[in-house]
Amino acid sequence: MNNIGLNRIDRKDVITVFLLLILSIPISFFATHLTDFRSYYLRYPLTPIGIFDRFFGMFMTELVFRGFLLFSLSKRFGKWSIVLQDIPYTFLHIGKPFFEIPYSAVVGILFGSINYRSKSFLPSFLLHAIGSEIFIIMVHLI
Repeated sequence: MNNIGLNRIDRKDVITVFLLLILSIPISFFATHLTDFRSYYLRYPLTPIGIFDRFFGMFMTELVFRGFLLFSLSKRFGKWSIVLQDIPYTFLHIGKPFFEIPYSAVVGILFGSINYRSKSFLPSFLLHAIGSEIFIIMVHLI
């Protein structure tokens, strides 16, 4: 594994991303009906600059947590790096709607596991960026 996990992903990774995106849609739909999620995420504009800003933010988040952190820690801690990278990632969500904290903890383990197997942070970047954008669109349209 290299230090940042910037490796090509294979067909299995693409299928995993697609399936997880489909599974996330009912969760996103449910969350759009929660007042704290709606009020928090309606602040995110549906503009080209807003979309670019979110994609760039997700890229940097995934690069740091499930790129640098995951793959650097994996040299010393092996699969435990999946849990270790998830701890600060989960704390990053404090201040957002409450249910996002336990959700991010579970998703962080899932993302870390996928990336650890694929030796790339790209699967979690795709999942995080596309899934979040689908959610933002749903918040604005529902």
